[in-house]
Amino acid sequence: GRGQDLLADSLEFGSKPKVILDGYSTSGFDVVNVIEKVNVEEESNESGALHMTESIIAFPHSCFLWNVNSIEEVTYESLAPTILHRPK
Repeated sequence: GRGQDLLADSLEFGSKPKVILDGYSTSGFDVVNVIEKVNVEEESNESGALHMTESIIAFPHSCFLWNVNSIEEVTYESLAPTILHRPK
């Protein structure tokens, strides 16, 4: 074979698929693997991408809308979801 899939190892992590930021535009981000498939055996031609408008905060297995519109709004308080996502 030719070439190597550079993402294969990083995307195969546990039983839950990792979130993939598939694209972006001025209106937001296209995110894949946020919505769980109801019937995984059913083949589909759809990409399964969800367009999330505005700012997002992404983790390996989840992605959330984030109420931050500029760099000045990034504070310890606005980063609280990162602590809540994985408490110590």
